[in-house]
Amino acid sequence: MAMNLSSGSRLNYAYFDTNGDGTPDKDDTTIGDDDENIPWSGIDTDDGVTKGVTLLPKLLCFAGSSGATPLCIPNPGSQRFGRNSWHEVRTN
Repeated sequence: MAMNLSSGSRLNYAYFDTNGDGTPDKDDTTIGDDDENIPWSGIDTDDGVTKGVTLLPKLLCFAGSSGATPLCIPNPGSQRFGRNSWHEVRTN
């Protein structure tokens, strides 16, 4: 899944190249109720449950629970390196 690191919300731009043309753009979105282009927040890997994602320069690599060879896909989106995390805020 690709989310806004600060808010946990959906990104406002296409992060995944879902049509395979090498460029994430408006063609990699779905149309919402008000004819707005909405970027996908995740992709289906057809490899069971994704165990983890490794970010390499310009690539996202991941392996699923089926035990198949890890898959790498182009990631021309944001490249923030180092520790990137967010925490859950709970109210009791």
